[in-house]
Amino acid sequence: MRDAHHLTGPLTPTQGDPTNGDDELATCPITQGTLLRVLVCEGISAADVYLDALARHHSGRLATLDRGLATLHPQTALLIPS
Repeated sequence: MRDAHHLTGPLTPTQGDPTNGDDELATCPITQGTLLRVLVCEGISAADVYLDALARHHSGRLATLDRGLATLHPQTALLIPS
C-alpha cells in the first residue's frame, strides 16, 4: 500500500469550486483518520489545530498558556504570560 500521506494532500486550507459557492472539503472517516495520524506523527496536536480553526471561523482569538501553540498559530493564538 502506498504511503497514506497522498490521501490528505498538503496540510493547507483548500477551496472548492468558487463558481458554485462550494468552499467545503468533503472527507470520509478514512481520510479524517489518516489526517489525524499524520498530524500526530508531525508532532501537531489535533486539538490545537481544531481550536485554531474554530477561532478563525468565528474571527476570534485563542487565549493560551501554551507557548508552542502561540508560536504555531500567531495569527489566532494570544499567549498569556505566566
